Amino acid sequence: MSDLEPSGCIFTESNEVYHSRKAISVSKLKVADKSRELYYAQYVDKSMPGMVSEAMNFGTHAHTLILEGEEEFFQQYAVLPKENFKLNSNEGKSNYADFVSNALTDGRLTEEEGNWMCDFIYMKGRTEDDKKKALEIMGRNFVKDSDYQEILKLKSSIDSQPKAKELLRHCQAEATFRTGMTGYGFQMQCRADGYSPVGCDLTDGESYVVDLKTIDDVDNIDKRMDTLQYSRQGPFYASVINEIDPDEPLKRFYFIFVEKKAPYRCRMVTIEPPVWEAAAYRNHNDLASLSAAYKTNDWADTFSISFGMSDWGLKRLRGDS
Repeated sequence: MSDLEPSGCIFTESNEVYHSRKAISVSKLKVADKSRELYYAQYVDKSMPGMVSEAMNFGTHAHTLILEGEEEFFQQYAVLPKENFKLNSNEGKSNYADFVSNALTDGRLTEEEGNWMCDFIYMKGRTEDDKKKALEIMGRNFVKDSDYQEILKLKSSIDSQPKAKELLRHCQAEATFRTGMTGYGFQMQCRADGYSPVGCDLTDGESYVVDLKTIDDVDNIDKRMDTLQYSRQGPFYASVINEIDPDEPLKRFYFIFVEKKAPYRCRMVTIEPPVWEAAAYRNHNDLASLSAAYKTNDWADTFSISFGMSDWGLKRLRGDS
């Protein structure tokens, strides 16, 4: 990883370019924490393609509209009309083909993408790779009308919360931070949904990052924070930003969770100091382990696994419960 990529605070880098960089992000670090072999397949050997799903596209579209506004949203995406686009009907295929053809004409799709999408509509026995490519092209260009209407409701919910609205109003959207070469032997990066170096009244003028999350049920925030290790995000962002400019360290980190369905409840979440410290410790250990893997080119996970059970599980296994 000797070739240095652009470093510092960058506001002109697209999400697609950001994810193509070799620098270590917190999402990559969590993959390495789970399995070095999996990390190697995804990011070093690249024999395992990245995931693409409708849910991921929805999240990207929601972030663009909520954080960057409708003008930027409509520069990037076209909302699909409400007409029938079900590809299991002749009417849906015809409507879809017409829409793709128009997108070719107005330049929203490249000729290669447009021709491929038209072919995709009529393909039989489509493979998972075909579906993934279609999702990628769709996600970069189009938003379903039903998704657009839902995103507007998410935005309305956030706007109804004064604290959330203030945090988002005073920050700059989609800020990329990338270090130079670190002591770990690689660059590190993060992409803040919103960043303010000067803060606002809510933060007493202290710098902050805000990260937007969609969720099915805000009552499950604690479980989601734990399962997806969201608590590691704040300390990781701070380590990257502080490495870039030690004189202006990151002071605060906020999550804004909003439900993807009615009643579209919204919650602001901060990380308590003991959790922050434990997450920072975990990040450091994983960074050191990843650094060692790059230096030794040893990506093997622990082979032997010991299987155990809780007391309740043991009783059930014996038939005592």
